[in-house]
Formats: sequence, structure tokens, C-alpha cells
Amino acid sequence: MTKTTIALGATAIAALAACSSSDDNSGGNGSDTGPAYVVSSLVFTPEGGRTAYVSVLDSLQPQEIDYKKAREYSGAADTWVYGGMVYVSDNEKQTVTKFAVRGGALVEQGRISFGAYGFSDVGLWSNDFVSPTKAYMMNFKAREYVVWNPTTMTVTTTVRLPELEQRPGFIIDLGLADRSTEIRGGRLYQPIYWTDESYHNFTQDSRIAVIDVENDTFVKYIEAGCPDLDHGTQDDAGNLYFSNWQSAAVVHLVKKSPASCVVKIPAGKDEAEAAFTFASIADGHEGSALRYVGNGRMIFSAFDETRVTYDETTDPEPLIGSANWRIWSYDMATGKAAPLEGIDWNSGSFYAFEIDGRMHLLSPSAEWTGSTVYDLGDPSKPVELFKTRGWSLRLFKVR
Repeated sequence: MTKTTIALGATAIAALAACSSSDDNSGGNGSDTGPAYVVSSLVFTPEGGRTAYVSVLDSLQPQEIDYKKAREYSGAADTWVYGGMVYVSDNEKQTVTKFAVRGGALVEQGRISFGAYGFSDVGLWSNDFVSPTKAYMMNFKAREYVVWNPTTMTVTTTVRLPELEQRPGFIIDLGLADRSTEIRGGRLYQPIYWTDESYHNFTQDSRIAVIDVENDTFVKYIEAGCPDLDHGTQDDAGNLYFSNWQSAAVVHLVKKSPASCVVKIPAGKDEAEAAFTFASIADGHEGSALRYVGNGRMIFSAFDETRVTYDETTDPEPLIGSANWRIWSYDMATGKAAPLEGIDWNSGSFYAFEIDGRMHLLSPSAEWTGSTVYDLGDPSKPVELFKTRGWSLRLFKVR
């Protein structure tokens, strides 16, 4: 799914509407000390509308989510959990609200406004939590970070990125923080790329901005030789890997845009090197969203072009969201990759979250009409936990 179609990107985010329920109602049942988890998803209507649901769960055991107990938002509300608190962004009000979970409900603990900083959108998809007292919210319009304190819910400073070269026919866009940025050794790594306004063409190269988050200063731009860098991950040794999101994989096939690939920034260095192309490890298929899941293994989405018919006149957009993607597992030691058995064909735009040392995969169906949550504690044997409405974007343990 491209940024333009989900309306969650830097150039096309629609207003996040206010919560439709009161601040002390939502979620399931539970005590103030027992386990609590948050899962959220985005539901699309045929007319282009969106509704977000945030549910509080008592466990991650196989279950059916009761959406009558969910907090419902009209619009593309976004959710994140950090330090035992639940944060919800509201683009229309240009705010982020902090909640505690009490008795299975979300109870407001504070709110911060970004209205004075000229944001085109405010969403936790563009935010990085650095420490209990520091977070970086990217203002895509100005290409400037607004640094704020999640404890006091106040703004502290700003960090602007230097201008990059303009290229005819292309715009500059930044990878979304919820899937693309990485923090290592007190530095934030932010991928940036050139695309056309349809997100159906990319330049061969991208850039990665390096920010010193201890001193709140820009360090440098790293040249990176892959297109559409909108996904990042870090292995146990501190090596960083940046790859493309879905669009680059499909438009390479249809429009002959640059092929999907991965760059690596080795531990202890601030220079990028070529890692591999997805086609070289996925039996010739284009891929996206490389993610480290532990024990020397990664996962990624691969698009199977043999399942569809297309030519140079085909609109790539329907293919991007079609159920022609598989989740593959990649062994870093051997360089071998294979599809993960037990996970259905899907739309490719997965998110993954580590909880209690086990990776959990949120896999969306075709056109993002529903998602399935899997436990990948053993990547060779995915365990289905539950299904959600729409495109499931977040899964966190609160306590």
C-alpha cells in the first residue's frame, strides 16, 4: 500500500478525528496490575473513509476481539506504547494524548499540541521515542524534527534537516518512523528518497540522515544505492539494514523503475554498502520490508508476479494491495530464503512487534480488509493468535 492510498504518508494524510468515546472508556476487562496489551487497526470503507479501533487485551492467547469494547476513532488515528503509557495522535487537533491503562480502559494522563509548528500532519507513524524524556516528531512539510518530552508532554527544541538536491519530476519524501527509522549509539537514522507524486517511480539512490539525538544536531547524509528506502531494521550485532516498502517492488515489474534491494550500514560505521537484491534471494521475485526477527533470521514480503497478468500500461496500484505476497524467512548465515509455511497469501504490508522476546507478525489480507496476528516465536511454525478488522498496525504490551 502506498502512502497516497492509505493516507498515512508525508504528503497525503487526512485529518485524524476526535475520539468517539469518552476518555475513561475502552478496551477489555482487567485489573490495574495484571497483563495488558494494546492492538489497533485501521478499517477502510468503499467511499474512502476510515475508522480506527484501539483494543485493550488481557492476553495474547488465541481469541476473538470484542469491538464493542474497543475505543473507536473516526479517521486514521494512530497508537503507540512507550514506558507503560499509551499514546494516541490526533491530526485534526495536532495533538498527542497520553493514556494509562486502568481496569482495561484508557485513562487520559496528559496532552501535547504541535499546532504552533506548521505540521502538515501529526501522527505517531512519524515519531521516534528516544528516552522517557525525549521523542522526535518529524514535520514532513518542513523536514524538521520537533523534539518533545513524553513525561512532561512539552516541546523542548527543533532540529531541521539540511536541504537535499531537487530532481526534475521527483519529490523528496521520508520513510515513516514506525517502520523505517533506527536508533543506534545515540544516533537516529532516517531514510529519505526521491519519488514521483504517484509513488510509481523512484530514483536508484536514496539518502539516510543521521541525527545526534543526545545533542539534538544533524550529523550527515549517507548515500544509499537503493530506491524507496522506507523500511529499517537492526540485527543483534548492531548492523542496520534499510529496504523499500511495497511500491518499489511492484512498479519495478510494471514500470521498469529501479529494482528492490537492501543496503547495510555496518556496526560502528556511518557509511552504507550494498547488501543484496530481493530477487537474488527470493527465486527472482521482487520484495520489500526486510525485518530482523532474532537468531540470525529475517523476514520480508515477496511479490509473486506469476500470479498476475500485467504489461507497461497496467496501473500498479491494485497489484500493490493484492493478495499476491508471501512472507519469506531469510537465514543470514547461509543466505537462503524460503516462504513461511502457515501464513496465507496477503497484501504484503506487514508490521511486526517483539513482545516478551517473541516476534509477532500482523499480516493484512487483500485490500487490507482484515489482518491476522501470528506468534513467530518459532519462525518455522507460525501460530495464529487472532484476527482483526482492517489493517492491523500496532501490537504492544503495556505491562
